[in-house]
Amino acid sequence: MSSRAGYTFADNLPLMLAVMTTGLITGYFAMHWVTLQPAMMNMGADIYGTVQAEITHDLRNPFFLFMFFGGAAFLALSAAFDITRWRSPSFVLTVLALIVYLGGIVAYTKLVMVPINHDIQAWNPIAMPGDWVDIRALWRERNEYRLIAALSTFLLAIAALSIRTTSKPTPST
Repeated sequence: MSSRAGYTFADNLPLMLAVMTTGLITGYFAMHWVTLQPAMMNMGADIYGTVQAEITHDLRNPFFLFMFFGGAAFLALSAAFDITRWRSPSFVLTVLALIVYLGGIVAYTKLVMVPINHDIQAWNPIAMPGDWVDIRALWRERNEYRLIAALSTFLLAIAALSIRTTSKPTPST
């Protein structure tokens, strides 16, 4: 079975999985921004410190790791499988999505979010640091940038897949 753009289901599968995983991680970051973090802004120091430390600790579970690293892995796999069509708009969008994902989500999380998370996990909920309110606001603000990167990646991946299924076949040279 092939699509109109000359791609088989197997050709499109890595990009479909990239759309799924980037969509899931975008939803996760959006859920934090829209519901969880606004609710946590009303919590006292002891509750906020405990809940946020648990949330950031629980991110080491297999499902979250699949969502988080799956986006990059499936975008890279899709680009690798499509390298012979490197001039196609779909390939360009896939590579652009991969660059945004690696820089705006993976590297950003490692360099910006993880240090904040480690600070929060070290807090004693009974004796919170004096600047905990500022750190709470900083975490929320920095997560907004990650949400923007995730949403951009998700939309780029959708556009790449849409182009594959709606455009005429391109030669594989």
